[in-house]
Amino acid sequence: MADTSLHFWEGEDFGRYLADLISAEIAWMRPATAPRQSGYDSGLSFYAGGLALDSLESLQLATAVASALQLQRSSRPDRLQRLETFGDWIAECRLLLREGGGAIGFKSSGSAGAPRLVVHEMSALAQEVELLAQRFVHARRIVSFAPAHHIYGFLFTVLLPRRLGVHVMDARAHSVLSIQSLLREGDLLIAYPTLWQAAARSPLRAPNAVEGVSSGAPFDPSAAAALRNSSLASLVEIYGSTETAGVAWREDAGDFRLFPYWRKHDEDNIVKQLGDRTVSFRLPDFVAWRDDKSFMPLRRRDGAVQVAGVNVYPELVRSCLMAHEDVADARVRLMQPHEGARLKAFIVPKRAQADIAALRAALERWVEERLIAQRPASPRIGRQGQAKGSRYHDAGLSPHACAQRRSRPQIFPARRHRPGACRH
Repeated sequence: MADTSLHFWEGEDFGRYLADLISAEIAWMRPATAPRQSGYDSGLSFYAGGLALDSLESLQLATAVASALQLQRSSRPDRLQRLETFGDWIAECRLLLREGGGAIGFKSSGSAGAPRLVVHEMSALAQEVELLAQRFVHARRIVSFAPAHHIYGFLFTVLLPRRLGVHVMDARAHSVLSIQSLLREGDLLIAYPTLWQAAARSPLRAPNAVEGVSSGAPFDPSAAAALRNSSLASLVEIYGSTETAGVAWREDAGDFRLFPYWRKHDEDNIVKQLGDRTVSFRLPDFVAWRDDKSFMPLRRRDGAVQVAGVNVYPELVRSCLMAHEDVADARVRLMQPHEGARLKAFIVPKRAQADIAALRAALERWVEERLIAQRPASPRIGRQGQAKGSRYHDAGLSPHACAQRRSRPQIFPARRHRPGACRH
């Protein structure tokens, strides 16, 4: 039987995918000014009166979209930049994909340098979607907090609904509390651990037979247990990466179990059969194998942490802060669960009597200009905090992959300085 999810561009969710992709690319091109938005009206102009792209931005955007959709496989991949509206781009992409839509690319986070395009054959993604369709066969609607241009969102909110024949509700404009009144029996809720942990605290009240899916970061076991025991019919955690797509899953606090088509090769690598080829991938984490099909993740190999599904590298953020002429030292780490779900930075000013307000403004501009892919965003002033016995100033940083356009490091005065005293 032909899998209609392979022709994802024909579905109603293709416009949402393309809007998310374009929005992300514009945010990358205009890191200090571009507003992040999800969803575009089909009549939105890319030029005057709309997104106001200049000729270079138009070329860059057309190139990025063509690369993501692998439009070079078609006969005329260069037509996009000559089109006026978002609706024109949707129509043209559909025409081009009908000629050669056999693969799709997803960008790595770019947190450790320039984003890298990872290309997946659609037949490989369809292999996963068929497995997901069997597991979530009773889903009546998908409610999504995940952007469709990331591989997690693409699999669960573009390919899967097309395979199941269900509609998608984009829930990103809602909070955990406001979404409760909109949930219906049989919904499948797609989100990240950050949101799920907020849902556990609220707590989330869901109708019968509402299931949840989480991916993108480690999940606090107590929050997951609370949701499984009181709010949801089930909560499935997916383990994977941009490079591998989905690899394994679990429905309780136990080990992750490999999808049937993956198998262990050695302690660090997994393999699967794809047509007549055997492909091998290195796991992004160090793991403890229980047997040849199940494992428990221990820690990431690259030092990244994840916030809202975004890879963030604390050392990269620290290096950026350290490069500022008024910063003597800095420490950056992920907040503890009881603190929140953001990065936390502790900064030592070079001058003992530094003007904290001026330094805050300077660092805001500094990261705004430099941390493009994972620029910290702090939408509101948080609670004051400082390292005991140190001169580290608490700068609460919330990396959200340009989800918000401002960066406001929160810097507060400390009482004294003792080098090396920060133990956060």
